[in-house]
Amino acid sequence: MDAKTLCLAVLSQGDASGYEIRKAVESGPFGYIQDIGYSSIYPALSRLYDDNLVTVTEYAQEGRPDKKVYKLTPEGRMALLGALQEPTESDRTRSDFLFRMLFADILPPRRRGTDDRQPASGNRGQSGPHRCPCRFGP
Repeated sequence: MDAKTLCLAVLSQGDASGYEIRKAVESGPFGYIQDIGYSSIYPALSRLYDDNLVTVTEYAQEGRPDKKVYKLTPEGRMALLGALQEPTESDRTRSDFLFRMLFADILPPRRRGTDDRQPASGNRGQSGPHRCPCRFGP
């Protein structure tokens, strides 16, 4: 999913500033299923505005830049619906832990089958002992 579609998805849930969109992507439900860089959000919002898929309202803030709040337009809702109906790419999973387990046979015994990652925010304590069911080679 590209940054524009992800911004449209967040805005389908309600009006939001760029900061609020970032928070929804980082620590909200969207963060579990999609990942975009912070630097991608504002260019995507600018393109969405140029394409009339969102509107923006600026609110003055004392001592700070104006706050821009974005709202999905009917055209933006239709663009989101269209994007959601496009064929999807295959999911890709990248895991340092799984990479390590590919070479479990050469790891010291005390390091085999353990996941010593620090729990990420929202990881819900899933770190801990694991066993790798795969064996490679003879």
